[in-house]
Amino acid sequence: NSERRLKDLGYFKTVTVDTEPGTGSDQARIVVKVEEQSTGEIGLAGGYSTLDGPLASIRLIERNFMGTGRVLHSDLSIAKKRQDFDIGVVEPYFLGRNMTGNASVFSSKSSRFDAFTQQATGIRTGIGYRLSEHWSQGFNYTIMQEKISAARANRSRYISLGTSITSALTHSISYDRRDAARNTTSGYIIGMSNTYAGLGGNVQYLKNVLNAGWYYPVADEVILNIRGEVGDMERVGKKIRTVDKFSLGAQSFRGFEYGGIGPRDAATKDPLGGTRFWTQTNELVFPLGLPSEFGIKGAVFSDIGSLWRVGEKIPDTTVYDENKMRASLGCGISWDSPFGPISIDYSRAVKKQKYDNTQTILFGFSTRI
Repeated sequence: NSERRLKDLGYFKTVTVDTEPGTGSDQARIVVKVEEQSTGEIGLAGGYSTLDGPLASIRLIERNFMGTGRVLHSDLSIAKKRQDFDIGVVEPYFLGRNMTGNASVFSSKSSRFDAFTQQATGIRTGIGYRLSEHWSQGFNYTIMQEKISAARANRSRYISLGTSITSALTHSISYDRRDAARNTTSGYIIGMSNTYAGLGGNVQYLKNVLNAGWYYPVADEVILNIRGEVGDMERVGKKIRTVDKFSLGAQSFRGFEYGGIGPRDAATKDPLGGTRFWTQTNELVFPLGLPSEFGIKGAVFSDIGSLWRVGEKIPDTTVYDENKMRASLGCGISWDSPFGPISIDYSRAVKKQKYDNTQTILFGFSTRI
């Protein structure tokens, strides 16, 4: 447990724990050897992703500010379809207790859906703590102002436009029995989150998500990962906005475009999001015969799931909305390079609906100097 906790800190390149004979036959001396690594990062990044297009970013982060364990971070990302700015701090011993506190200010603009543009500016703050060795719990509060504007005239009439204030509280709890939070090779994790929007503002909904993941070492450096997620969203006010609903595709469901699965306007073909979903992934990760320090791995995977229930009373003839399973098969390569992560996935949708939008190649690349 001590070795796992030290590795999860991210302060050390290597951690080795050995035992030596103690002063008595029933005692042992624990010897911990660590190799420190830089906890600060100043970088420029540039690249391309199939989700956001050409991108560039500036990132400043210190994960152990003056040896206190505080994390200071500032991120600016500019891409063709998304722009983000975030600056914040994480305090590992909030109020002098074994409790993590965080606060950040953010601003974002997204045009991932071609029917509308979403702009948001706000503040996030929260706390997290351990209930026991494996149980963790957290609460986060977000308040933000959003502006939804039309990107084209012939958009779906079910997409709400205008400016709104969202005030939301999120509760999360997890049971973690993985051997490590990073580069997991065995164990499992189960988590749940609940978000209530309506503590002020004019956006209201209740969103619940349950997820789980299991890791099993099939052979040396060959890891089987099975994970699943299910979510439900309920109206609290008159309606749920499209931007607040669940969306599936791209990284969340390979083989389909971002928002390529789920309820869709029959006339304009615009995705409307859904209020219920489930996904299940089987993935086998394996080395490609290269030295492990290169950080290059291959994977084969399958994704299945569904997204449905648009969440408001709409005539069936104007919206496609069916609870039917979709499935995809694929393979991929990932490289944890010195310049940043590079990944490429090739997948084919083997079960889909006629109104779904598919995507064969999912590519992500970034470089840092």
